[in-house]
Amino acid sequence: MKLTSTILILTASLWAGSANALLTFSDVSYTSNSLTFTVDGDMSGYDSPSFWSKNQFSIRYKGDLWAGPTSGYHSNSWSTSVFDNKSLSYGGNTGNWSNPYTWSRYTSSLSDAIASMRTVTVNFVNNYLNVNANNAIVDFYWGNGQYSSNPTYLATGTTAAVPLPGTLMLLALGAFGLVASRKLKKA
Repeated sequence: MKLTSTILILTASLWAGSANALLTFSDVSYTSNSLTFTVDGDMSGYDSPSFWSKNQFSIRYKGDLWAGPTSGYHSNSWSTSVFDNKSLSYGGNTGNWSNPYTWSRYTSSLSDAIASMRTVTVNFVNNYLNVNANNAIVDFYWGNGQYSSNPTYLATGTTAAVPLPGTLMLLALGAFGLVASRKLKKA
């Protein structure tokens, strides 16, 4: 019984540690001409994009959030780099081709990029977002966000806190431990 408990605790610890290696996006808010979000974590848990632009970070707008034109691109500006250890090499554009999206390019590949609770604002030159959206979805990608199948999906930004898989596993193990200890007391 003790060996089984030790294995379960080690497995949960490893899973919780690996969950923290991925990026989390929080505090996502927007106006008609800007998007703000906070990012934390690192890129080590993600595969490289299968297409070019391995140094590109993209944001894709879904649902009824996008209110901009059906084609064309315009420049955008970023308040800061999304990552602690990577500098922007090009501010990128916002627009719509096969998907409405915003992108920025970095000085090198993002395979080792790290973000420590960075708050970033992207400003658009035009009003692109629907401030009355009922179904606003913001997805974050590594790679060229205009293509449906090529970038590596990072996360969907939400305004509510979502528990990490590691946190859920630890809660489940705690509940399992309580049930097991009660059964042992009854026996």
